[in-house]
Amino acid sequence: MTAVPAHGHVAHGGDGARTPGGDYEPVVDGFARRALLGAAAGAVLLLLGFVIHGGREFFQAYLYAFLIFTGLSLGCMALLMLQHLVGGAWGALIRRPLEAGARLMPLMAVLFIPVVFGMGSLYEWLDAGWRQRHADMTFKLWWLTREGFILRGVIYFVLWILLSFVLVRWSDEQDRTGDPWVFRRMQLFSGPGLVVYVATVTFASVDWAMSLDPTWVSTMYGLLFVVGQALTTLALVVLLLTLVYERRPFHGVVTIGHFHDLGNLLLAFVMLWAYLNFSQFLIIWQGNVAEETPYYIARTHGGWKYVGLALVLFHWFVPFVLLLWRQTKRNPRALAGVALAVLVMRLLDMLWLLGPSFPRDAGTHGSHAAATAAGAGRDVAVSATQAAVDTYGAAHDAVVSWWHAWMYPAAAAAIGGVWLYLFVRQLKRRPILAPHDRRLVPATGGHH
Repeated sequence: MTAVPAHGHVAHGGDGARTPGGDYEPVVDGFARRALLGAAAGAVLLLLGFVIHGGREFFQAYLYAFLIFTGLSLGCMALLMLQHLVGGAWGALIRRPLEAGARLMPLMAVLFIPVVFGMGSLYEWLDAGWRQRHADMTFKLWWLTREGFILRGVIYFVLWILLSFVLVRWSDEQDRTGDPWVFRRMQLFSGPGLVVYVATVTFASVDWAMSLDPTWVSTMYGLLFVVGQALTTLALVVLLLTLVYERRPFHGVVTIGHFHDLGNLLLAFVMLWAYLNFSQFLIIWQGNVAEETPYYIARTHGGWKYVGLALVLFHWFVPFVLLLWRQTKRNPRALAGVALAVLVMRLLDMLWLLGPSFPRDAGTHGSHAAATAAGAGRDVAVSATQAAVDTYGAAHDAVVSWWHAWMYPAAAAAIGGVWLYLFVRQLKRRPILAPHDRRLVPATGGHH
């Protein structure tokens, strides 16, 4: 029986009717092979960087890549719960990739171990001298301890692994039995699951990223990670779908309407990312408090201001304009281009978040050094802000002074290559389209 999609015309990428291009597996197999080669090359370069530059730069690059790909697994889990909760037809097409990514949470738990070993190179709050100088920060000193950091990390991963395990196990049960109540169970579970996800990611982002500048705080910081993880994941699965939509079993099932829905969702997360970043910037700029302003001083001076400008243009403005255009969202190739650009910008955004906070030499620890200098003996916020600019100095003058910066893409290739290879293996373990997902019935059942 010929499938008659109920969600618009079958997607053909604007080139007229096409026949299926074979199974999807050769496409993802080639992707996995390239990922594995990239992982090997990245690991070699990262180890070379360790020999040349030392442990501090190694662990900085490692943390950067770890946060990106832990965020990708978390984003898969979050979008998996979201699509169960809202029940949109778009969710049925990306459900299996999301489950495959969520199943890699144990891998990220293992990869957390090097972060623990590298804490001394990353977090100055472990230094006894720093703790003595900030003895008045009672709660932070209680929260920021080596034991607490490790314990909370274990708790985060236990909860994340539990959430993903329950969702995937029930999905397997639905595949075996076809029981519609299983889908309802996943839907009821996903609401509280998303609450747990947002709460734990917020705390984890404080521990792993915001504490790089231990005197700086932002109540929006956790949400930036939540939205960034969802955006990274959505861009990846959209890109994957555009690569395989003309192959079995997607051919005749994926429609232009599905791409349109995914494009709208991508647009929504691009806008939300921009809104949260601008809101945080506006609040700190308007408050002009000496303890807060150095965060943006470090990111709007020297070479980092060009990174910030690139993010404004290519992480927000260009995708925003293109995704407003209906034709972009209804053309798989155009949508793939936008998704790929967003993925690249996500890598740059993580560097912009972490880079200025990393230590440069024995006397400075990221933008916190500017914060300390700015606050010393200053009662007027304006004067403190200017002092921060003056003391920011040549150490932060340009991104090019980071001549070890190649270690960051090397670390991303090493961890990301392993992640993508295992992602493909998980993807192939089960049918790429869930056989009893009721949302696929209208698209394959021959009726509108």
